[in-house]
Amino acid sequence: LHNIVYSDLDPPGKLQTGRWRPDLDFAIDYNVYWLTGGKPLEIAAVSWDKWREWGFDKHSVVADPLFEDVSKEDFRLKAGSPALGLGFKPIDVSRVGLRGYAPPK
Repeated sequence: LHNIVYSDLDPPGKLQTGRWRPDLDFAIDYNVYWLTGGKPLEIAAVSWDKWREWGFDKHSVVADPLFEDVSKEDFRLKAGSPALGLGFKPIDVSRVGLRGYAPPK
């Protein structure tokens, strides 16, 4: 609940791979998903629409989360971010996440 899933990989890769099924009892909702390459979102090898038909991510959106500056690893959210509209609570990212990570060139 209340996550931002952002991918700039090319190809974008698969999100939430594994044995996901519509009969599983998981709370997955109020998230923002964004693939920078413009490819359609696919989760667990199914389309976004099918994923939602299964009952997951009913209130989630596929939208740019509006980070301040991804190229400088500034993941603060700009005003108007769809994540804020879904109830995402920003955290101090200066003390979390990967350290020493170098994006592929």
